[in-house]
Amino acid sequence: MSARRYLADVAAAAEAVRDFGSVLSEVAGDPTPARLSRVAPRLEEPLRRARLLARRLSAEGLADERLEAQRARAAPRYAAAADAMGDLVEAARRGEAGAAARASARLARAVRELREVGTAPAG
Repeated sequence: MSARRYLADVAAAAEAVRDFGSVLSEVAGDPTPARLSRVAPRLEEPLRRARLLARRLSAEGLADERLEAQRARAAPRYAAAADAMGDLVEAARRGEAGAAARASARLARAVRELREVGTAPAG
């Protein structure tokens, strides 16, 4: 993978996580089963993008040693974020607030770890 593509993929992955969080914020504070079920379909597109980009970041390396080291640290964290997002969407579809809260906590942890790597979604 070229450095340019890596940087574009990281930016797009961060954007997907941000977009997911933006939709999810609509139920923050009152994640009733009905509200979760209502937002679930709108979480699908950012989840799809996050999964695609997490797979690509995990599968392809870079010649640039510094960026490769960053990619090697970031890729599993983006994969963890995408997994948590997927679990959250499933919980939201079922209207299970407890499961959604647990998945949300895992997503927040993955985003904190991405910040440590320097590839986290802003905001």
